[in-house]
Amino acid sequence: MKIKKSNLLNRTFSNSILIFISLTFLFGRSFMGLYIFEFRLGELMVGFALIFWLFCFVVVIFNKYNFSLPNNFLITIFLLPLSFISVLLIRQNNLFSTYTFKSSSYIWTVSIFFFGIYIYKNFDLDKAFIYTLNPILILAYLFQVFGIPNFISEFFLTMGDKFEPHKGSDLTLLFIVTFMINGKYFRSNKNYYVYLSLFSSLYLPFLYFKSRASFIAVLLFLIFEIFKNRKLIFKQLWFVKGIIVLVFSVLILLQSVFWVRESGIIKIYEARENVVSLVKYRTQTTIEDAPSLFWISDNRLYSSDGNLNWRMDIWQDIILDLNNNDKVFFGYGYDGIIPVMEWYNGYRLGLDGLNEHVHNNWFNIFARGGIFQLFIFITFYYFLIKKYQNLNKSLNILLFIIPLLFVSFFDASMENAHFPLLYYFFLGRNYILDQ
Repeated sequence: MKIKKSNLLNRTFSNSILIFISLTFLFGRSFMGLYIFEFRLGELMVGFALIFWLFCFVVVIFNKYNFSLPNNFLITIFLLPLSFISVLLIRQNNLFSTYTFKSSSYIWTVSIFFFGIYIYKNFDLDKAFIYTLNPILILAYLFQVFGIPNFISEFFLTMGDKFEPHKGSDLTLLFIVTFMINGKYFRSNKNYYVYLSLFSSLYLPFLYFKSRASFIAVLLFLIFEIFKNRKLIFKQLWFVKGIIVLVFSVLILLQSVFWVRESGIIKIYEARENVVSLVKYRTQTTIEDAPSLFWISDNRLYSSDGNLNWRMDIWQDIILDLNNNDKVFFGYGYDGIIPVMEWYNGYRLGLDGLNEHVHNNWFNIFARGGIFQLFIFITFYYFLIKKYQNLNKSLNILLFIIPLLFVSFFDASMENAHFPLLYYFFLGRNYILDQ
């Protein structure tokens, strides 16, 4: 009876994790905005991540659970919450302010790395994820190109704080995780790379119009995947079959472009306005009469791309302002908006005045915790990659890390709730599972 009860609890727990992660992938920021007892789900999850830090600290100190992490790696990871305390005390921030924990959420979500290790050491969720993530990947495309049903948006507007379609970073994470798990089970299947080629042709045009950083990130993943498995690909896509796949891939790619831009052989008049307007917006952000894509003037770096130039302007101001105020080592702290975001009459805060993010994971860490905290994060990845290489005699984990850190270099993804929770969970998964 005890065994049956234990098995039931384990199945309930693992199924709950599966459902939660699947819903987070499907609805992203909208799902995290649902209110539960006057708190948003994303706030509760960041709170859970913070508490889980304490749990991990206790079990590691008393040697109650083996996370398969060397001591120098564990020390580095636990320096992250300690760095928060150090910066908090030095900058005299308010420990009891909810904003302090909101602005430092990028620290607390790292604990989900431990959670991912724990789950995959005790449960194999990958087979179940195959049946949830592949349909979600298709739905994400259909919803944003052809339209999201009104009852879905109305539900989140009624039960949550906002409704927001997937961002490019969300789609990138979903695509990479889905095909990493697909590859684990289907890579040796003679039609796997046919599916990957055709589906990539469908998705890449949409990613390009949604976010060029996401487009490049997924392209990097595909290049790594092709290079790593080139012998197997050539075996599966022999000459005639390869030509046929190439032709159909080009046709699907062109049709996807037509769908996204609401034109072409098959016109879809219900294409989402935000996709079409995004295309138009990006074409208007090119700086005219620019000498080149990048140039230096008055000791500052500029770009002819308006979106990138806006970001680079903020990043360079962070460096200058931290240096001018002697805050390079410990940063600004957590008790307010990063000062440079309020410069120039606050235009950087966006049309609604709610944007606080510098759209770069590393510059956000640098601004909040200075070089002190930035060095700890870099050391975290150094030990992670080094230990993984020693365990598996490969660097396959970079297929996951590099594209997603790339997209986070141009986006505020790591500063929200859902993206880092998913990222660190599957980073823990990939750490103990060689692909």
